[in-house]
Amino acid sequence: MIEDVPFKKIVYQVLENHFSFVKDQDDWVDSKLIFEIESKNGNTGVFFKHEGLTPEKECYPVCHEAWTGYIEGSLKDLITTGKGRPNPKQGGFNAELVNKWELDK
Repeated sequence: MIEDVPFKKIVYQVLENHFSFVKDQDDWVDSKLIFEIESKNGNTGVFFKHEGLTPEKECYPVCHEAWTGYIEGSLKDLITTGKGRPNPKQGGFNAELVNKWELDK
């Protein structure tokens, strides 16, 4: 974690990654996972950005879909119900996206 502003912002810098579905193991290295929390008119929003994950990256298709699933699915469930759907290892929550992406290559 490189930045922590309580109830406002958390930023993680990725130091390394290990994916079985890509050749380039540096796709995420030095990228940043940014979570911003904003309250307005009695509502709270969580905004996410993976800075450095661009369409040119080998893992982009599956990673983009996976992040969407985590944010709109697991994180939303965690916030609203107290129980998310974490992915402890590859092959978990978004395994179907990896398989679909590998078939489409």
